[in-house]
Amino acid sequence: MLMTELLSRVRAEIGDPLQPFLTDTLGDGFTQIYDLPKMRINALTVSVLNGAQLTQLTNNIDYLLDSENGIITLTNPVPFGATLKMSGQAWGLFTDSELQTYLVDSLNQHTYGRTIDERIRTRQGFLTRRETPMSLDNLPMIEEPLLIMLCTINVMWVLANDAATDANVQTAEGTNIDRISRYQQLMGHISDLQERYEKYCGELNVGAFRMETRKIRRVSRTTGRLVPIFKDREYDDQRWPVRQVVPIDHDWDDDSGIPSPLWNNQGF
Repeated sequence: MLMTELLSRVRAEIGDPLQPFLTDTLGDGFTQIYDLPKMRINALTVSVLNGAQLTQLTNNIDYLLDSENGIITLTNPVPFGATLKMSGQAWGLFTDSELQTYLVDSLNQHTYGRTIDERIRTRQGFLTRRETPMSLDNLPMIEEPLLIMLCTINVMWVLANDAATDANVQTAEGTNIDRISRYQQLMGHISDLQERYEKYCGELNVGAFRMETRKIRRVSRTTGRLVPIFKDREYDDQRWPVRQVVPIDHDWDDDSGIPSPLWNNQGF
């Protein structure tokens, strides 16, 4: 699936479609900075209507656009009595670049450590195997909804972090604004989405919650060192064995700097 299609599906999940806007402002002959009614601008059209003449302005030439904050700066002020017309589309919560960042992070999390193993025939006619890291190009279609779920969870965490700093407002006149409810609703929804994602991952045995078979490493009684392990292979896999280097915990390391004796307590 293309990245644009995934972004559209994520936007449908979080309720962040494109929002059109249109605004007109009378020129005074000296103002050059104007606030747009929306932030996170996706597309913008700016024109000046002076009498019966309509002039289209060009971005980065006639004006500069701060798309994140919704501010335009004109190169020349609008003549007195003329009308500055601004129309376009904006995102309500996240821009495409922001959502794409969260989507890529979710993809890396969902496909971490997974590869696609397939048999191929070489030019010489021999059978061999190759492993391709899983990415958006070869992600199975059945896992696309799971990727959307995980990305929605990560996006909801961003909204929850923003709402975590809100506090209830109480005034002497008796006005009470409950702002903590938004955070509580977001956390409850994140919990439900997380449960749903874990359930589907368990059913398909994919994603970050898939079941994996681990090997128990043993220590040689002769050398006192860990015995190396190698990656499992199919019977017809003629490639060289692949050594697996498993991380070793270092909680009890000796940080004194004194070298350990090699044999019979003889050392320095």
